[in-house]
Amino acid sequence: MKNESDDFNVITCFLNSALALQISSLEGMRLYFDGESINKSWVEKLIMSFFLYRQGFEVSLIALYKEKTGQEFTGHNLKQLWDTNFIDKDVLRKKIDLAIKVLDNFEALEDIQLFQYHGKPCIEDLPLINNEDLEILSAAGWALHEELLKNFNKLKINSNTSAKILEFKRTQKN
Repeated sequence: MKNESDDFNVITCFLNSALALQISSLEGMRLYFDGESINKSWVEKLIMSFFLYRQGFEVSLIALYKEKTGQEFTGHNLKQLWDTNFIDKDVLRKKIDLAIKVLDNFEALEDIQLFQYHGKPCIEDLPLINNEDLEILSAAGWALHEELLKNFNKLKINSNTSAKILEFKRTQKN
């Protein structure tokens, strides 16, 4: 008998990671305006939120690609995936293009780039993320979420598929 907990809901994961990124950033602004110091714990939460957003963004784009083409995509370069496979010039395209530019500014278009921030608890080591960047990432998140909902009524990837994706990513890093 199939267990619902074995399923991985891509849409929910991505949306939650986008919200986590916004919450972490807003918490940082609150700390700043309250005159409190921005501590290591907050920096680590922001990095983790950004990492989860980036990973959710990739999984969502790959799922959308698979739904539209019926083919698998291999690799982790979001710009390459987007530019070579999604040629629609619509609102979604514009929002995703902007989000990819923001991710590129943070040098986070490829998985391996995200690890450059790991273990760097100093705020000075992080690139500045401003309100406009957050709005761009959030708008892209919601637009991609709506597109996923439109294209798949109930998109779910079973845990076996998720494990294969994670294993593939691990082998790519080595």
